[in-house]
Parts: sequence; structure tokens; C-alpha cells
Amino acid sequence: MNACFEPLNGIAAPRRTLFVFPHAGSSPNAYRWLCAALPDTRLFCLSLPGRGARLSEPPLQRMDDIFADDLTAKILSLGGDEFAFFGHSMGGWIAHEAAQRLARCGELLPRVMHLSASRSPSKGYPAPYLHQLSQEALRNHVTTLARADGAEVPDTQIFELLEQTIRSDLQIIEDHNAGRPIRLGTELHCYVGTRDTQVTPKDVLGWQECTNRALDMDMIPGGHFYFVHEASRLQLVRSLMQ
Repeated sequence: MNACFEPLNGIAAPRRTLFVFPHAGSSPNAYRWLCAALPDTRLFCLSLPGRGARLSEPPLQRMDDIFADDLTAKILSLGGDEFAFFGHSMGGWIAHEAAQRLARCGELLPRVMHLSASRSPSKGYPAPYLHQLSQEALRNHVTTLARADGAEVPDTQIFELLEQTIRSDLQIIEDHNAGRPIRLGTELHCYVGTRDTQVTPKDVLGWQECTNRALDMDMIPGGHFYFVHEASRLQLVRSLMQ
């Protein structure tokens, strides 16, 4: 099995359905906090091999691998008549690719795409590539991002366990060529941490090329993982509830 969606909750009569696309190296467990924050929302989170309950499976290395088992058909099957996407960092690119593939097939699109700490894919990922860093440099990069927001820093054993998964995830986006995007009739709402050193407001503006609608952008206090802070998390959740 390659990519699939794991249900985070089991709401019988939800007000909305939200598909969550996680950041590099993470699993659905990192987004279970959304269940309490969005109690009336049915939540599905992208589950990729090489992490969490699927740690023993080899990680994927290409965007096409993620969609090899017709992930878009799973979205349409689970999403019903209306759904939305939320993608953080790498997850923003996967969410965008899913929407592009739905559009090319003339299928139902997400009503809104929430793109968090995610630069526009229109010009590709800038070098130097993180997936090519030495072990020490990559660990320092991961540690710096986590510590900027007081997020949990993986110890040596955990990092070594997840190193190949992190590298493979980074390779997915750093090697991905999104090409010329179809302009979607979907709302795009972007979120940028005020202290994010990886993604700036300028990096996000390119998302305008992907939609016929006006691009919305919120600046949220914090760094790349701003949502570990309660106040910043609340600001994000208010927007996801709209």
C-alpha cells in the first residue's frame, strides 16, 4: 500500500470534511489535536509509508508515487459533496497536486485550500536541496526549526530512525516539477509564521498563479511550526472553521 487517508475521528453528521496533508517526516499523529479543535469536522489525514504505524514500510521518493494508487479517487469517495484541504509545508504541495489532478479530470474540487507555511511551487524548490545535506547538517536544520517554536526536538535515536523518511519527503518536493498550473476556481488561504525563516510572504505570493480567486494570506505569530503555540493555533482554527 502506498498513500492512503487515515480517519482522525468518526463524526456521523459533520458540518464539513477536511483532508489534512502533513509536513515532511510527520504522520497523522501530529495532527490529532485538530479533533478537539474542530469537533464538528470530519477529518482525514494523509498517511504515507515510513513513519508512525507504517514505520517499517519504505518511504516514497516521488510525487507520482503518492498518487500511484489513485489518491484522488479516495478523496472523492470520502469527501462527499463538499470538502476542503489543509496542507502544512510539504503538505501544501501535495494538496495542490491533488487539486490539479482533480481539475485535469474535471472532478469536484475542494471548496477551499488552506496552505500553511508552504511556498508556491510555481518556480520549483530553490537550491541548495535539503535532502542532499549531510546527516549532521540535516539534523541541525530539523532541530533549528523545532526549537524556534519550542516544538519537540527528536533525540539522536529518533532522528536516525526517521532520517531516510525525512530525506525522502524533502526529495519529493525538491525534485517535483509542478509545471504550468491550472487556475482553479478554489479559494486559497495561506498562512505564514511571522518568524518563519523557511517560508516568507514573498514565497507565498506565487500561489496567486494557481487560482482565479483573490489570494488570502494571514500572518500568524510564530515560526515554521507556529501552531504549537495555543494562541496561534486558535487563529488557524478560526479560519479552518469558516
